[in-house]
Amino acid sequence: MHLGEACGSGAVAGVQSAVKDGADVNATNLKMNGKVGGKMPAAYIAAFKGHADVLTALFAVKGFNPDAGNAGNGMTPIYVAAMKGHADCVAVLAGGGADPNIAAKSTTTPAMVCADNGHADCLQELAKAKVKLDVNAKNKKGMTALDKALDGNENEECATVLRGLGGKRAADV
Repeated sequence: MHLGEACGSGAVAGVQSAVKDGADVNATNLKMNGKVGGKMPAAYIAAFKGHADVLTALFAVKGFNPDAGNAGNGMTPIYVAAMKGHADCVAVLAGGGADPNIAAKSTTTPAMVCADNGHADCLQELAKAKVKLDVNAKNKKGMTALDKALDGNENEECATVLRGLGGKRAADV
């Protein structure tokens, strides 16, 4: 099984076999759905699909970079896991040293995408990251994660988590 397909299907044994056969876990030209292409490394695929066990297996590979993201949109594995609401994946990535502050090309951070999508459980996992979470980072529109939670979304659960982490509105930063 190809590494990209193994990551997408949640096949830990397939991931381990592909790595043993020399697959590069940080490569971005992985096969998915029978085709080679795309700009997504193994961890991105696993995070997108919600396979925390695959992410754990990837951390065991020497040279694995948990921050290697999608070359097209700049989304990292922790970003896409947060966006999709896969708190177990966010926990594995955050606990393994993935940086929760890397913004996508859109300048939106993982905390902002959690706030946008109502993923308070993912916000809590981001806060446990080995790399300190910057809850007051601003996107290109000058908004913080708390602004994203409250403006248009009215996501009070995320706002409560963010406030507990020291989150502020952009006007107060």
